[in-house]
Amino acid sequence: MAADLDVKIDAMDWAEAQNRLLAGNVDALMQINPNPRRLERMAFSDPLLVTDFTLFRRTERLDLIGADSLNGQRIGAERASFPAELVARTDGAIPVDIDHLRDGLRAVSVGTLDGIVVDNWVGLHLIQQLGIENLTPAGQPLATSTSRIAVLKDRTALLTDINRGLRLIDESGERQRGTCFNLSLPIITTD
Repeated sequence: MAADLDVKIDAMDWAEAQNRLLAGNVDALMQINPNPRRLERMAFSDPLLVTDFTLFRRTERLDLIGADSLNGQRIGAERASFPAELVARTDGAIPVDIDHLRDGLRAVSVGTLDGIVVDNWVGLHLIQQLGIENLTPAGQPLATSTSRIAVLKDRTALLTDINRGLRLIDESGERQRGTCFNLSLPIITTD
């Protein structure tokens, strides 16, 4: 990383990653969105990525086109995530917590779930990686958010270093070229 930080990246279950951060077992959590509950214990970096949260559905489910079409539909989202909050706030949707995005996408593919809300790029990447051919994004994103990197509130020096690294990435033009982040899953950084 441009700020001379020694970084190791691990992909894992989103709820587990958040719990590990809160327990002090990892230094930072990437691609996370601030909310009032998180702000109580976490401090957040400058903006990291703009994230579109999209409903993925089976290709033949043309009736599922957005939030207004989810009444009575079983919609999955990774537990303890912004998509889970989004689905819970959607009138008429039946929220289903899933432990792993791969399992949720497979459940939609075979019809066990009607849809799943996930970061658009993550969803597209996993569909390709899993070889699933019958899923597609449904219309416009349900929400767009600017994700950040989170640290525990008392880690101000680390947060300063992270923000310095993000500024260096911006100054180098890497963010505009899309070469600074080749990530496919929510991740944590550790020593």
